[in-house]
Amino acid sequence: MATDIVKVLLVEDEEDDYLITRNLLREVETPRFVLDWVQTYEAGFDALVRNLHDVCLLDYGLGTGTGLELLREVIASGCRVPVILLTGQEDHTVDVEATQTGATDYLVKGQINTTLLERALR
Repeated sequence: MATDIVKVLLVEDEEDDYLITRNLLREVETPRFVLDWVQTYEAGFDALVRNLHDVCLLDYGLGTGTGLELLREVIASGCRVPVILLTGQEDHTVDVEATQTGATDYLVKGQINTTLLERALR
């Protein structure tokens, strides 16, 4: 029986958050998630505009810019990858702005579990 594979791009500058995300995805049996991780705004832009992933988890705080700024930039450059914005704090204003900008979902890092993450990615 063939297993579905979902290619996930994580744009996240914190290694601890990468490790948490990786471990959560390893707990999901089907579909199988393959995680690629980049740590900077610039690397995120380069990866997203290539449209090689099925979905992207995009951190709000990326040092040189915000995830919302990156989302606007990649959409303007032809990105067709669905993007889920991740943030460390719940903020209704950012949530609304994220979806109005083009994010498909908005997740608060401290509230994410395996079930929630798998559902959002699906």
